[in-house]
Amino acid sequence: MNHFAFRDFAPKQNRPSGFFQSAEHDNLMEAVQQANLWVAAHQVRVVNIETVVIPSPDWQPFIRVWYEFEERSTVNSEIVEDKLA
Repeated sequence: MNHFAFRDFAPKQNRPSGFFQSAEHDNLMEAVQQANLWVAAHQVRVVNIETVVIPSPDWQPFIRVWYEFEERSTVNSEIVEDKLA
């Protein structure tokens, strides 16, 4: 049986926000590269990729990869562990 799941890839934060300055992050393309490496390493079937922005003081976008996997896949156990952590 196949299942759907997602994994998020956010740009690395280089400097936290301060009283008069916003946080500083890597470029969004760094997150895209992280996603590409993860997909290649886990050989999942990508269903959709989206840019997500959650309202916050920094409005920092991140990449969400939706994928499909088989119930008995080795990716499945790793994903469950990632979501529980």
